[in-house]
Amino acid sequence: MDTEMMRTNEAQATPAAAPDLLLKTTVGKITYLVGIHFSEDAKETMADKIDRMIRREIQTGTC
Repeated sequence: MDTEMMRTNEAQATPAAAPDLLLKTTVGKITYLVGIHFSEDAKETMADKIDRMIRREIQTGTC
C-alpha cells in the first residue's frame, strides 16, 4: 500500500473547506485522498486519543 502525506496547494483549495493536510493512499488501482484536520483547541494529543480508543476496545471486548 502506497501512503504519503502532502500539504494542500492554497491556490487550488477554497479557504473555508481546505484541510491542513491530505493523506493519499493507493489500494490496488484506487487512490484515496483523505483530508486531515487537527484542532488547535484540542485537550488531548493524538497519542492520548489512540490510547483511549485502544483501552475502550479492550474494556468492551470489541478488539
